[in-house]
Amino acid sequence: MTNREIVKRLEPLPDTKRALFLQSGNLCAFPNCGKLMMNVDGEWIGQICHIEAAEAGGERFNSNMTNETRRHESNLMLMCYEHHIITNNVQAYPVSRMQEIKNAHKERFFNPDFNKLATVKDSTLAAHATKVSSLIKLHEVRQWPYTAPEAQEMISELNEYIETFKRIPLATRQFLGLFAMRMHYLGLTGSLFKQSADEFMHVIEVGRVFQLESQDVRETFSQLEMHHLARIEEVSVEGVYPPFGAFLMETKRNGWNIWRDIAHFCDAQSIDIIEFSCKMNFALLD
Repeated sequence: MTNREIVKRLEPLPDTKRALFLQSGNLCAFPNCGKLMMNVDGEWIGQICHIEAAEAGGERFNSNMTNETRRHESNLMLMCYEHHIITNNVQAYPVSRMQEIKNAHKERFFNPDFNKLATVKDSTLAAHATKVSSLIKLHEVRQWPYTAPEAQEMISELNEYIETFKRIPLATRQFLGLFAMRMHYLGLTGSLFKQSADEFMHVIEVGRVFQLESQDVRETFSQLEMHHLARIEEVSVEGVYPPFGAFLMETKRNGWNIWRDIAHFCDAQSIDIIEFSCKMNFALLD
C-alpha cells in the first residue's frame, strides 16, 4: 500500500518566481491582456496562479501530483486578478487550455529567437502562413448566417489576401495586430470616433498608447497604408483636433474589414492576435 503525502500548499521558491517573471514580459499571461505584473514603482500587483490547484477542492486539482510538482514553474503562471478569476471556470479553461495560454505567452516573451523577429524584416515566417477552408468558427463567433456560396466567396477573398499579407515585414504585421486590438477594445466601450460609417482612433491617442512620437506615427501608418492595412486621413468630426484619425482599411475586393473581425474573434476566443498578425495561423478561423 502506497503512502501518499499530506496535501499542503507550498510557497513557490525564489528562483521559480524569478523565472516566472522573466517569462511573463511583466504582463498578464491571458491573451491580449496588457496589465502589468509589477507597476512602475516596483510594487508587485500580479498574481501567481496554479494550473492544477495547490490544494484539494481548488480548480483543476490533481491528486496524483506531489506538493513539489504543484509549486513547480511548469504548473504556475502570472496573471492579473481579473483573469485569475475568469480562468477559475474549469469548463472553459481546463488544464490543456491553461497550458496552451502559458506556453504561448512564454514563447512570446521568453524565447529570444521570437523576440528578435519583431525587430527585423522577416524572410522565413511567411512560408508558414496557413490559409482557410471553411471559416465556420468565424461565422459562429460573429453570429453570421452560414451559406455555402457566401462563405466560399469570403474564403476565396481571405486566401487571396493572405497571399499578399504574408509578404509584409513582421514588424509591420505586429503593429497592425496591436492597433486592431486597441480599436476593438475602444469599440466595446464606445470610445471610437465615427466619420460616416467608418470608425477611427485619434492620431494623438495612437501616439500615447503605443508611445510613438508624431513623426513615428505617420511613418508607421505610411507603411501600413502602402500595404493597404491601415491609414491616417483628415477628418471632419467635431471635437477632433488636430483633425486626423487612424483607420483600419477594408479589402479592395469586397470592402471587408478583416482585421476588425479578427480582433473580435481573438477577444471572444481568448486568442492572442499575434497568432494571426505574426504567425499567420489563419486556419484558426476554421
